[in-house]
Amino acid sequence: MRAQGFGYAYPVAPAPQSKQVWELRNAGLGVLSNMPGAAKGVACIEDTAVAVTDLPAYIGEFEKLMAGFGQKSVYYAHAGDGELHLRPILNLKKTADRVQLRQIGEAMARLVKKFGGSLSGEHGDGRVRAEFIPLMIGEKNYELLRRIKRAWDPNGIFNPGKITDAPPMNTSLRYEPEQQDKPFDTVLEFPDGILRAAEKCNGSGDCRRLDFAGGTMCPSYRATRDEKDSTRARANALREFLTRSERANPFSHRELYEVMDLCLSCKGCTSECPSNVDMAGMKAEFLHQYYKTHGVPWRTRVFANIGGLNRLGAYAPALTNFFLKNPAVAPLLKRVLGVAPQRSLPAVRPSLRRWFEKSGGVAAYRPGKRPRIFLLR
Repeated sequence: MRAQGFGYAYPVAPAPQSKQVWELRNAGLGVLSNMPGAAKGVACIEDTAVAVTDLPAYIGEFEKLMAGFGQKSVYYAHAGDGELHLRPILNLKKTADRVQLRQIGEAMARLVKKFGGSLSGEHGDGRVRAEFIPLMIGEKNYELLRRIKRAWDPNGIFNPGKITDAPPMNTSLRYEPEQQDKPFDTVLEFPDGILRAAEKCNGSGDCRRLDFAGGTMCPSYRATRDEKDSTRARANALREFLTRSERANPFSHRELYEVMDLCLSCKGCTSECPSNVDMAGMKAEFLHQYYKTHGVPWRTRVFANIGGLNRLGAYAPALTNFFLKNPAVAPLLKRVLGVAPQRSLPAVRPSLRRWFEKSGGVAAYRPGKRPRIFLLR
């Protein structure tokens, strides 16, 4: 690379530093998603692939194409397979950028066809690229796809508009044209506001990983396998209500509470999500805002003050434990507190301080027994 005049730094990264090289590549998507401002690298032409030998010429023409649109693009991922994830930087809350989104998509489809490449080298055509399938494969072949679709799905109920008869790719976007972000007065500090914090989610679905994939997130999704219990669903639901709700307090929707409820605030998403979505922080802020309208539930107040309640119960532990463990009373308590019937309520014991004082101020130990603890007054 030095001999050819490419690059400006030529580090050598032997093991174990070589691991950092791969970590840098993994962090790339998060860096793109966290670009400041409303304009982001948009995944609309990111899946194009051509023969590796054609890649230099293809990228050269791509750069000229982007210059014609007054655009700069992000280059990301695996050039060794003839595929670079190319992302123009657009603000889809602006009408002009929404128009340009489709113009770039069509222009790229024609460029890919010129090089005999594929619009969907890795991920599939789907909603974004399906509009350009007739251009890529020709009307005759496209009509064959339509006939197959009609034969097997005459009522059009399976993924309508995803491959055949797709609507324009810049319709049904998550943002409205000329959308103005509402300011929200939050207790926690979100550098660009809580709405932008939710918009950091790029939909990659890393939060849907199961146990065998390792990592932490998202434990509630792993338990239920339900999309609504994923970090992605929570971020999208929050963004949707904050954007479209007509209520004075857009956080007050019960539907939003149900989506947020199973978040364990483990913060696994903050470190493992490619976009570093901080759902724990957003849930804490959401609950504060939600309780402004609905009030703090009695159950929440009980658990928030569990330390003080346990101290009171410790003055008469036998009596307290009678109610906590009694087969006639305990189920009623669990129902009132919203505790699963399979769970047992923890018993209360005298506090360490009271036990210490009752022992006369010195806790003796027997030599040779481990661990050895000294408590002296």
